Amino acid sequence: MKLPFATYRVIAERGAALVVSLVMLVVVTLIGVSVMSNSHLELLMTNNSHFQSDAFMLAEATLKAAEGTIPDDNATITWGDPFYNDDAPPNPDALRLDPNQPSSWNIYTAPAPAILNFPASTTNNYVIDYLGSTIKSGAGPCGAIGSECIYTYRVWARSISSSGASRILRSTYAVTISASLAPERRGRIAFAEISP
Repeated sequence: MKLPFATYRVIAERGAALVVSLVMLVVVTLIGVSVMSNSHLELLMTNNSHFQSDAFMLAEATLKAAEGTIPDDNATITWGDPFYNDDAPPNPDALRLDPNQPSSWNIYTAPAPAILNFPASTTNNYVIDYLGSTIKSGAGPCGAIGSECIYTYRVWARSISSSGASRILRSTYAVTISASLAPERRGRIAFAEISP
């Protein structure tokens, strides 16, 4: 037998689906905010790494150019910024402040050599400290027959990139002179990054 009309059963709903969907929406929103926050932090860290890398490359270029300004014969050096003489302290031409300290660089103003085409928004300075000479072979003074002398220098270079990132690098540089007073070898014998 067929009923003339359909019967429906009414169930009282309590809104559980709405509550569950709202909780899920809050959780998904929190996850999204967390991911975006981490992405922003990673972007800042990447930019900082890029700025530090730029400053390092500028300081390395300044250091190489500064090493290139060291003459073969230190008798031709005019002492004073950027050349200092710590061969026989106390010396009036000795370093005044420690270039390893960033705060000391306000007195060292020698700009990077003009052969480098640095961006105008960067600061690139260098300091060269003569440490003395060593007779490698021969009995006489440097320049005597049969002698070979090594002139040793410490070279510092500082660079501040356009973003304000700063790097200080230091090398120990040697010029080896034979008895003919001709440079036989020039080169870096040590290297260090001073500032992080």
